[in-house]
Amino acid sequence: MTHPAQQVSFINYRHEPATFRNSSDETSQRGQVIYCCSEKSVYDPVDGARVLGGPAKQPLTAIVLEQDQRGDLYAIGTLGGELYEKFFETFGSRLSLEFRTSDVRRPVKTSARVVPLATYCSNQVLC
Repeated sequence: MTHPAQQVSFINYRHEPATFRNSSDETSQRGQVIYCCSEKSVYDPVDGARVLGGPAKQPLTAIVLEQDQRGDLYAIGTLGGELYEKFFETFGSRLSLEFRTSDVRRPVKTSARVVPLATYCSNQVLC
């Protein structure tokens, strides 16, 4: 389990081809994938983040988006396997320090700004 942090991210989108072991344990190469260096899992973002290789047992959770008439996007829900409880158990203490809050589980009430990973994270690990 991993996530992008401000100091380092072990998961990222790869536009260029990346080499990995597919679900048949054969060497495969493909671009336009989400690659997790922490566990060596690779996902297809076009096909619901389907697992292409690695030990992951399920696709990444999908975020349901809604667009208003002005073109603004809103995250209104999630689909698929959800690991939020495990995520907060694993990373809650560090998230409290990073985001200076005592309640990392508190839902966003108004809005949250989305930024490119390269802007948010100072060190993307490309394995």
